[in-house]
Amino acid sequence: NLPVQWGWGQSPIYIIGFVLGAKYSGVFLAVRSLVKIFNIMLEMVPTYVGRYLADSLSKSEEDYLRGIKNVLILGFIVWLPLMVVFYVYGEQALKIVFGDAYIGNGRFLALLWLYNLVNFLVSVVGVTKRIRKETASIMFSHCVALAVLLLSGYALLTASMDIEMMGISMVISGLVLYSALKLTYRDEERLPTRG
Repeated sequence: NLPVQWGWGQSPIYIIGFVLGAKYSGVFLAVRSLVKIFNIMLEMVPTYVGRYLADSLSKSEEDYLRGIKNVLILGFIVWLPLMVVFYVYGEQALKIVFGDAYIGNGRFLALLWLYNLVNFLVSVVGVTKRIRKETASIMFSHCVALAVLLLSGYALLTASMDIEMMGISMVISGLVLYSALKLTYRDEERLPTRG
């Protein structure tokens, strides 16, 4: 699974570099590094509550679903204020952090933060699948999403020559990954109920 996850994380850099040039790969890396700083808070939510979810899964379906709902609400509360900041003040944030060279990439910053919300949803589903020991479907889902990322990223970038299209492609492929993970739940793995 590691090569697929590596491809998932690194392929946008190479696609952007191949289509738009090394300068835009640098823009992508800089903007992504800013997003990653704030993404630590979002990544902590499923990590912190993973044990709670495992405990609630062993109790009942209702407890587990309530736990998932609370995790999603908490993640959205963490994500939304920064989305507003990045959407409204993205240009200024990039200018303060990186200087004038990055002006014009505010929407790209907001798109990458939107992608992080999709990634958060994926991680919540991933925690559930790991608890259920459905790791083969995680790899299959990542392979499908990686193919979508490669194809849509290349197609959208070559059609528009605009780095924002890579952000859109990342959001699309993230949604494909989320959908693939949700669709590959095994029917026989029903949630346990209290005896």
